[in-house]
Amino acid sequence: MNKKFLMVLMLLIIVVAGCGGEDSISGAEPSEITNKEGNEAIQEKGNSGGTTPEDKNSSAKDVSVVISPPDGWERVDSLGFLVHYKKSGATFIVKEEPYSGKTLDDVVQQAKEIFEKSFDKVQFLDEVEDIIVDNKNAKKLVFSCEVFDIQMKYQYIFLFIDKDVYVITIGSATENYETLAPDFKKLLDEIRFE
Repeated sequence: MNKKFLMVLMLLIIVVAGCGGEDSISGAEPSEITNKEGNEAIQEKGNSGGTTPEDKNSSAKDVSVVISPPDGWERVDSLGFLVHYKKSGATFIVKEEPYSGKTLDDVVQQAKEIFEKSFDKVQFLDEVEDIIVDNKNAKKLVFSCEVFDIQMKYQYIFLFIDKDVYVITIGSATENYETLAPDFKKLLDEIRFE
């Protein structure tokens, strides 16, 4: 499959999952642990099954994501996602992506080109921001677009784990985005990759 099709498919899944009901596809099984504040944290294990940009024949590896979502975020089992939560039509997803860029700047440029070709009314809202996620360098891209006549706003956070590209996708209807912004920040501040 080509990259454009995969990105379109992923964004459509995000929109549908954020607006959908309880039905889901069976995915990774979480194991519960308790964090230092006594809140329930979820450790999700997935087989990323991805490839490195340098070696397209590399073998699959396990990547775990540990997260303690804010109140009201509901876990969704979804095939292909390491983590998938939803709340009030918003989604928080972690997934390995098949970008071929050797640097985060290259990956972001590829993503921007795909988004502009795939969605209506794409508007990049801020400069791409350098951030740190779980002590890893990352790039944050914020944009809005129209999906099925709904104005959406997304944060895409790109990072490398080993040589593989992982993407944290945060999205919601534009009208709800600012209300959920504190939750989005907490999710990013507390996510851990193992």
